[in-house]
Amino acid sequence: RPPRSTLFPYTTLFRSTKLIVVVGHEKCGGITAAISNHSEGKEPKEISSLIETLRNGVKPFVGKTENLDDAIHYNVNHQIQKILQNPELKELIEKGELKVVGGYYHLNNGKVDILN
Repeated sequence: RPPRSTLFPYTTLFRSTKLIVVVGHEKCGGITAAISNHSEGKEPKEISSLIETLRNGVKPFVGKTENLDDAIHYNVNHQIQKILQNPELKELIEKGELKVVGGYYHLNNGKVDILN
């Protein structure tokens, strides 16, 4: 299996993907853990590592758990910005061959809001 960082280019360049949708969801436990005062050592190292990775995407919200939805939206946009840094994907977007959009999934009703 290719490393995670190569999955998007592979998918878009060799499988004719036209749309990438980055979706965050209501009440996300990962983002909740990332913005809370998580102390390393309570979880297995793989979980702690994941939380720290997520935390890097929501730094302005760490310690502000009352802003969970804002943090989720922010993370979606942060992930989109990371995608846009990939030169191959950026070229496809500029050519109009690929579109990247963000979404927010509401667990209670199944509705997805498009964020951009």
